[in-house]
Amino acid sequence: MRTVFGALLIGAASALDNGLALTPPMGWRSWNCFHGDVDDTKIRTVVDAMAAPRAGGESLLSLGYARVGVDDGWQACGTGRAINGTSGGNGSSTRRTARRW
Repeated sequence: MRTVFGALLIGAASALDNGLALTPPMGWRSWNCFHGDVDDTKIRTVVDAMAAPRAGGESLLSLGYARVGVDDGWQACGTGRAINGTSGGNGSSTRRTARRW
């Protein structure tokens, strides 16, 4: 009975044939490497490395890793605490707070 029910579910699945999401969205996220300590130079270095061909001529970009997500610790903004344990949002003496409009 379970096999028949499973076969019915598989047979009932359908998708649009519009060319979207033929592969899962793949990319790199800055949080895994830098946490909240991101800057322009670090991100550009990572993007250049992703696009550079490796041995065999393929790059991460050519393999489908086409997204870069920059996370600078925005969740801590306005809380009075920083990701690195200091007061303020960026580890400096200037405290960043969120403004409410």
